[in-house]
Amino acid sequence: MIEYKTSGFDGLGNMARAQREESERIWESVRSGIQHLVDNGSVDPQVGPLLQARDAEFRQKAGLFDESVVDQQNAMNRVASIGQEGGGRMRRAAAGGA
Repeated sequence: MIEYKTSGFDGLGNMARAQREESERIWESVRSGIQHLVDNGSVDPQVGPLLQARDAEFRQKAGLFDESVVDQQNAMNRVASIGQEGGGRMRRAAAGGA
């Protein structure tokens, strides 16, 4: 029997989501630490607007990453569907069907 397994696809998506969450956690820790320094006057006040710009850039790039992961999952699902469809056709052909 020919079987097309897709269980690995879910694992890739889960890994990407976990990496994204870890990146978010690290960035938020760094961002809040720097913001604390700005709020306390420990660094030049001009750092505040720069930090906001970097935060916006991070969020934008994180959104693009999320979109990329969704696109990859959709592509993998299409590959799985094609594989399952082709497998079904081969089984029918091997059994003498159309």
